[in-house]
Amino acid sequence: MARPPLAQVIRRVRKPAHAAPDVSDTDQTLLARFVASRDEGAFRALVHRHGATVLVACRQVLRDPADIDDAFQATFLVLLKKAPRLAADPAPLGGWLFAVGHRVAVRCRADRRRRTAREAEAVRRTDRTADPSDLSWREAAAALHEELNALPEKYRLPLLLCGVRGLTRDEAAAELGTTVGALRGHLERGRALLEKRIARRGVLLSAGWLALVMGSARAADGPPRELTDLAVRLAKGSPSPTVAALATGAFPVIPVLKLFAAALTAAVFALGLTAGLVPPQPVTAHADDKPAPKTEKKSEPKPNTKTEVKERIITGRVIGHDGRPVKAELALAWLEGNPQPVGETGADGAFKVTVPMTRGDWGGWLVATAPGHGIDFVAHGSVSSPRTLTPIAEVTFRLPKERPVRGRLLDQQGRPVVGATVTANEFAVYNSDTSRESHFRRWVTDGSRNDVPPYGDREMWYADRPKSAGSPYTAVSDKDGRFEVAGVGEKQLFHLRVHGAGVANREIIIFNQDGFDPAPLNKAAKDSEIKGLPRGGKWQLYGVDPTVVLEPEKIIRGRVTGPEGKPRVGVTVAFTRPNKRDVTRDWTEAVTDTDGKYEIRGARKHPGYMVEVPADTAAGLIACQGFADDTAGYEPITINLKCAKGVIVSGTVRNKATREPVQAQLYAEVMSNNPFVEKYPPFTHSASGAPSNFRSDKDGRYRVVVIPGRVLLMAAAPRDEFRPPVPDPKYPDAFSYWQARSLTFYGHGGGMSFVQGNWCKVLETKENDTALAVDIDFEPAPQTLVKVVDTDGKPVTGAYATGITHVEFARPKATAGDTLTVYNLDLPMPEPKQDIVALAMGVPKEKPGRLLAVYHDQKKLVGTLTLTTADKNPAVMLTEPGSITGRVVGKDGKPLVGLTVHVWHARREVAEAFRGLNGSDTNVTDGNGEYRIDGLFPGQEFQLNFFRGQRRYDPGHLPPKERVQFPGQKWKMRELELEPTKDQE
Repeated sequence: MARPPLAQVIRRVRKPAHAAPDVSDTDQTLLARFVASRDEGAFRALVHRHGATVLVACRQVLRDPADIDDAFQATFLVLLKKAPRLAADPAPLGGWLFAVGHRVAVRCRADRRRRTAREAEAVRRTDRTADPSDLSWREAAAALHEELNALPEKYRLPLLLCGVRGLTRDEAAAELGTTVGALRGHLERGRALLEKRIARRGVLLSAGWLALVMGSARAADGPPRELTDLAVRLAKGSPSPTVAALATGAFPVIPVLKLFAAALTAAVFALGLTAGLVPPQPVTAHADDKPAPKTEKKSEPKPNTKTEVKERIITGRVIGHDGRPVKAELALAWLEGNPQPVGETGADGAFKVTVPMTRGDWGGWLVATAPGHGIDFVAHGSVSSPRTLTPIAEVTFRLPKERPVRGRLLDQQGRPVVGATVTANEFAVYNSDTSRESHFRRWVTDGSRNDVPPYGDREMWYADRPKSAGSPYTAVSDKDGRFEVAGVGEKQLFHLRVHGAGVANREIIIFNQDGFDPAPLNKAAKDSEIKGLPRGGKWQLYGVDPTVVLEPEKIIRGRVTGPEGKPRVGVTVAFTRPNKRDVTRDWTEAVTDTDGKYEIRGARKHPGYMVEVPADTAAGLIACQGFADDTAGYEPITINLKCAKGVIVSGTVRNKATREPVQAQLYAEVMSNNPFVEKYPPFTHSASGAPSNFRSDKDGRYRVVVIPGRVLLMAAAPRDEFRPPVPDPKYPDAFSYWQARSLTFYGHGGGMSFVQGNWCKVLETKENDTALAVDIDFEPAPQTLVKVVDTDGKPVTGAYATGITHVEFARPKATAGDTLTVYNLDLPMPEPKQDIVALAMGVPKEKPGRLLAVYHDQKKLVGTLTLTTADKNPAVMLTEPGSITGRVVGKDGKPLVGLTVHVWHARREVAEAFRGLNGSDTNVTDGNGEYRIDGLFPGQEFQLNFFRGQRRYDPGHLPPKERVQFPGQKWKMRELELEPTKDQE
């Protein structure tokens, strides 16, 4: 939208001052007034009340002022369109408007990319006049917002409210109607899912990334008067074409966030899938699909002859709190399933155990325990951490002194709660008191505002799924409501979860040290809120022996039936939302009995309730949700569910060249203009994630269930050895490419979503179809072998590398011996000049090719190589990394203590390898304002950025680009004088 001169706008819209909105009027009251009489004053009050929230959402994504104005107006245009339905919904509008603003802004930015070259040139001129530091992360923030916008709603909403809007967890809990403990689980799993998704786009997430992106939010006291008037004018039906186009399709059916919950899925809607496997059923094929094979005999696929390391040898010692060896027991605490005992130490504390590398797709922790001591642990078998997947590992466990936690549970009338279960489920340990103080400082200035709890140097938790035994550190409250949890360690931080008959679930965080007073830290966290933004101290620390007040539970009950009205037996029913858009943190479940009845216990009181059941691929049933408003007091809620039949899609996933079966991840997404969505019972609001996420078995067989109509089936290989997906040739208009590389499709509602994995096909079934057979062939990728050597030319084994795949910035991968395998080298990659940090730092364009960044974390060696298809016998040489030290002071010359130092590399391949080598891309200045950064790649440029929480500290100009010039260089940098950036004060 072209912006008229400000004076012209003011002259055109100037009116007498409006009275301030009546704070006693609820959002629903104002909406009802507007719906009933088109009361402009009521709508203006809503714009006045929520304008700052919408501006923050738009400014997080957009930079051009005209685009921000358009997105702001389009958000309130959506509100106008949905006003009649929203007026009847008691849920707060703030979170919904923020989510709409974020989605409209993402769409606006996507539209900008498609504008003419002349407009693009204007944007570049505008950007050059903007804050130069903005260029160092603008593109990454864009990718982050796009993938966040496409996450399943179960994870998107907590991340959106906490990570982007800036709410603390308690504030987001109020918006979502859930508990802090449940929300934390969704945030952690959501961040992991977002990290996997965005790795496909070229970004590796970290606390630094989130802090940097969230730090861009400008405090907004409210929109300018002229912008408010433009938004209010929409009530008269006068949107610009740009604003109208942005609002169209933002929320096309109902005023909710229209996302299926699909782990790793970039989509607006998803279809229900589940893990039930049965032999393929008879097929009713559509005219455009190949008919199902009848009784033809096929040759058996060749067996998979590839070898995988399935076990890990771990050796080490266990030392007690007094420094002496301890005879201890060892067990694996898996992320899925029960803990697994694996052995014990000798009297000298020494041990050697051979353990499974993973359990299914899950990793976990090796845990050491001994009488009179707390626990210690190390991560094991995590696909996101290469160092936990080495065939051989050596560790030393240091067990703290046992310090049982005692406390008391009371109800809201001050009476003891008897017979409640108290469990220490999540643990964090610190390497030293100095490290713990550093973590607490970081939490006070940053984490508390980002709605994350304090962390440790290492964290672990016990699986708490229904079929898991859970944590062994548990207790039951006595007749006085008192409890004692034994076996927990002194000076450790852990989460206590409380469950009991008649009470709602609760979670608190305790630092277990006698004499610890959490009040100063909690107050400092509260005081660190950013003015103008609703942030601050959701998570509160507790000291030892806490008193916990519990709320009564709200019981949810009902009956689940199939299409013919028969009861569904043994079905899991979950309470996941307080309405159609928000996610509850007090996620609770129940299983139906022989009459299909269920009863969910432990929920808190909410304005409304949604329960859901997952899809059933064996029976061909689509996922289903049901809704109910709150009842008076704590009277039970009744929600009955009737599930509907879908179309069963089944087949086999194979390697096209070898015909070997492939265990793949499958996704199914409803495509644009599918007319069957509204013909089914509610199924588009799932928050569970499970129904639309499926994996083929060891023989490559899969089975999913979808609705009729046009649906996109996608499959993703677990490894890098296959080609990326290509458009379905029968439906070329359904696809497009983002930045000429990433394949996208038009999802339900018209928005663009990324095609997942390595293969896709458009399914278009009829209303009466019941089954469809679709086999999937993955095209193998061309491979290039690269040797890894030291400075003497001798082979180096056990290294890790980034850049080996066409998917930018995938996680570091381990070498096979002394050889790297590079995949799809012939596919185009972004030119180095397109890297966002390089743009800000003025890095000259490098020669084309694939940059490999290689490191050896045990030997502390690093190296890089730019590889092309023309290279013969390529090799990358590893050398000693460089290091830097420095000091930062304020304008008064005093040291800046506790600043977070972020290392931003000009090439992200290097950034990923740097993080893999060092475990983090951040450090913290000490009591003298000094810092040290190790593990730097010689010749690779980087910047240092300084933060206190979300406030950036700069030297008054763009931070200079730096590099260590030669292997092993130890560089003492000049002292920097910093001050906080003004737009974040």
